[in-house]
Amino acid sequence: MAHVFMWNGDTMIFSFLLLLILGAGIYFAVRKISAGASKAHGSSPLRNFFQFGVLFALLVIVANGVAGLLGRLINPSSLVLADDSSLARNLSFVVVGLPLLIVIGLWTRKGFRNEPHLSREPLTAFFVLLATMTSLLMALISTTSTLHNIVSDQEFNGQTFANAIVWVLVWIGLWRLHIAIIPTENSHVHHLAGSFVGFVASVVGLISVIGSVIAQIAGMNDASLISIGSANIQNSLISFAVGALVWIHYWVRTASRETQDTLWLTYVLIVGVGSGLVMAVVAASTSLYTTAVWFIGDPNSTVVLDHFAGTPAAVGTVIVGLLSWWYHKSQLPESAKRTEVNRVYEYIIAGISLIASAVGLSMILIATIEAAFSNDVIAGGSAVNSFIAAGTLILVGAPIWVLYWRVIQMNVKQEAAIELSSPARRIYLFLLFGIGGVAAIISLLVGVYRLFNDVFSSGVGTNTVFDMSGAIGVLASTAIVAIYHWTIYRHEREVSVGFAPRAKSVLLVGPHDGEAVRRVTDSTGAKITAWARTDDNSLPWPVDQLVAAINESESTQIVILREATGIVVIPCEKYEM
Repeated sequence: MAHVFMWNGDTMIFSFLLLLILGAGIYFAVRKISAGASKAHGSSPLRNFFQFGVLFALLVIVANGVAGLLGRLINPSSLVLADDSSLARNLSFVVVGLPLLIVIGLWTRKGFRNEPHLSREPLTAFFVLLATMTSLLMALISTTSTLHNIVSDQEFNGQTFANAIVWVLVWIGLWRLHIAIIPTENSHVHHLAGSFVGFVASVVGLISVIGSVIAQIAGMNDASLISIGSANIQNSLISFAVGALVWIHYWVRTASRETQDTLWLTYVLIVGVGSGLVMAVVAASTSLYTTAVWFIGDPNSTVVLDHFAGTPAAVGTVIVGLLSWWYHKSQLPESAKRTEVNRVYEYIIAGISLIASAVGLSMILIATIEAAFSNDVIAGGSAVNSFIAAGTLILVGAPIWVLYWRVIQMNVKQEAAIELSSPARRIYLFLLFGIGGVAAIISLLVGVYRLFNDVFSSGVGTNTVFDMSGAIGVLASTAIVAIYHWTIYRHEREVSVGFAPRAKSVLLVGPHDGEAVRRVTDSTGAKITAWARTDDNSLPWPVDQLVAAINESESTQIVILREATGIVVIPCEKYEM
């Protein structure tokens, strides 16, 4: 049997080497075929794809091989029980993969020198992003595991430590490579992706830290803070610290200082503000539900520590969610005037809280039907728990929605023309109508199916209504949401017809000033296209004049030129050829 496993391991290695050689052969064949086209028109995208793909695969292979060999050297005791198959695999990875990596890497560097435009290609940015994020994730996981192993007084794991060393070094090298070859305008996705990785890791670690501390203080663990039982807190602190270092490097030092374009704002609003609010709402609802069930509901356990076992983590989630919401909200650009960014933020908050309230309303309707048509539910006390769960969702979500929706509607009354033509408002109303309508249709289909199923089988009775309770609850709540927002959407679509048309597409021809273009976009909501003049690029854009000209224009297509005497507004009209 041992020979069989050894044969399978050798077969796997040789199969892998065969695939590697085959891939290299395909690469050189593609390069040879596209050589003629490359001389005349530059490098072939197909060749670049294979070239970068082979480089990425070789990087992963060599890193794993080096880490495997280094792990044996760091922990010599493992050599006694060494796995010959893994040793052979790691050696083959290094012996075969490293020379190929060096050769193709030098070849690629020569290609970048001969064709500098390659650094601006999206394909190049994609593979550098893929390699950097892969190494970052591996470095983060292996570093965290190594530190956990050290503080937990476990037997030293040389392989995990070796993985951490190798992948951290690989990430450092790729970070420097990214700075060297990728232009600043193509680095945005990389920096935001790294920020997201660090954000998730630090959030999870911080929630665990707060939850563990609360559990210790509340006496939910047997050991005290200074005993061996504090290993959970130590491990949580390590996870938080490693994730925070990644987040600080990618976000605080890098991404937060970059141009606040659409992608940047999307990250802040969705990842920071939106996810933080969702965490806080869900965790707060869970905590309130657990507390209410203990006092007036039907708890599953009569032991207080067992019943509230998940409360420390929920409280930690509320705290971290609110911190994320507050911090990322403070990162949004401030302006004396109301901008589209403010609208997007308000509609995201209103949408999340409204969905929570709608779910609570559905649960109330479902619990009411179940309590009315099922004696078992009443006897078991589950209906009370369902009412409590629904009440907590509404108690948390409804006040937030009322607060933000009132602010939104007040702004609509003050500046109807601007607010009603806002893309954020249109998308918000249409999405809630669409999502609510789809959910209502699905629940209607499910309810009718259950009705017909009972008609053709056991007959219609109280059990039929009980089986349809979920569909009825969802149908009623989503229908209310959909109808309400459709009424508003239809009314505003009719009202907005009477407004003067605002510029929908604007072409700015003048100095290269990304900050001015962003401010104009935020203030007008227009689709801005900017071209830089090559004859005279010294005069700055007068932002206030631009905003006034765009808002006052009655044309939906305009061109604005920056001249020495000021700005020149040219209304345009598209025509068919």
